[in-house]
Amino acid sequence: MPSSSALRDGAEVDRPANRVAVGQGSAYDLYLSRELRAARLERVAGAAAVLQAVQAGRAQVAARIRQVLEGWAGQDPFAAHAARPLHGDRAGDGAARRARRSGGAGAAGFVERMKSGGFVAAALARHGVEGASVAPAA
Repeated sequence: MPSSSALRDGAEVDRPANRVAVGQGSAYDLYLSRELRAARLERVAGAAAVLQAVQAGRAQVAARIRQVLEGWAGQDPFAAHAARPLHGDRAGDGAARRARRSGGAGAAGFVERMKSGGFVAAALARHGVEGASVAPAA
């Protein structure tokens, strides 16, 4: 999101005046389609288009993997101005909290199997996600 934005926390995003740029059909698109009540999604084609939507003023927030946003900011001075990460609830954080509240040992076990079996690392590589890594075993 732009460094000049008044938004300071992820909890402030879901407001009627906000538009969130998200890659159409991505995991973030699916998650935010279910979770956002007031903010509007600006669906775009691909990761680069997410940043472009914020830079062009079509969206106030970019929904991407934090490491990707930080990578953009480190490589491009304009991206650094246009993409300031927010703290607070992100897709994975909310899902993890829900899993813990519902006794999600099954979900946690599944995630650990996907990580240890190499599925997550292979998916990151297959989709060209740079700057992200698989979390260590819980």
